[in-house]
Amino acid sequence: MTEIVFIILQYGRFEETKKCIESLIEKVDTDSFAIIVVDNCSPDGAYEQTRRAFEVISDDRFFLLKNETNLGFANGNNVGIAFARSELGAQFVAVINNDTELISNDLCSKLRAKYKETDFAVAGPLVLSGDGKYVSNPMGMKLFEEQEIEHEIRHSKRMLRLNQYGLIKIYNAYKSISRKPSTEQRYHSVHKDCFDVKLHGCFLVFSPTFFEKLQGFNGKTFLYMEEDILLLELLKNNMHSLYTPEICIFHKEGATTQEIKGRKKINFIYSNRLRSQEIYRELLLKMKERTEHM
Repeated sequence: MTEIVFIILQYGRFEETKKCIESLIEKVDTDSFAIIVVDNCSPDGAYEQTRRAFEVISDDRFFLLKNETNLGFANGNNVGIAFARSELGAQFVAVINNDTELISNDLCSKLRAKYKETDFAVAGPLVLSGDGKYVSNPMGMKLFEEQEIEHEIRHSKRMLRLNQYGLIKIYNAYKSISRKPSTEQRYHSVHKDCFDVKLHGCFLVFSPTFFEKLQGFNGKTFLYMEEDILLLELLKNNMHSLYTPEICIFHKEGATTQEIKGRKKINFIYSNRLRSQEIYRELLLKMKERTEHM
């Protein structure tokens, strides 16, 4: 059994993967660890670069998997999760972006203590962004309600229609003029533990409790709203997320859609958002029906 397995989903950008791995090797506080890089059909030769680097390292704790097509965030990571559980007997599985670096040097000792204390299913750390400021983790303090997700779905459909006719720039210009200054106070909990919150997807640690009922991310999505759906499924199964600032990471915040340009990029973003929003709505309604019949 391996105490913790780190899964790094890679879609290009080998140098970021390299820095991520180096931070793990330097900081992780256990010898019982492994690192899996799942290459999500990188278009820039990152798979071959990673393969050569692992050959040089020649360590049986490093594994490289290759997806023949881009499976997206959820299914790409699920490939690594399945391998970590079935082949390595992972106790904790940390799913992390390749543009993150571990800052804390007591990750595993903190995870052990927090798990014993709280029985969390998924934990997330304090996230420092590229400019050194706190990123919003937790990303949200509650789930989208039915009315809210319906609003998001309508917005995505509207944006797809506007993009179809090349009207996005006009729409955005109008919104920037008409938008009123926001008086909303965002809740940033960076100094204390929080439960049942939406965690930032750049660094998620899955515990043995999670794997008692679930096997990974919801595989119906390609990109976007994985964190929302994850929280919904945790609560549906009477499990808990934990945000803890006692663990800290750095997140460079690379752009997943950076290689896509113009109207094609907008269509990619909103079509995948819409798909994920509709999946979330379906799960939410099922959860609501189940509660009403209890």
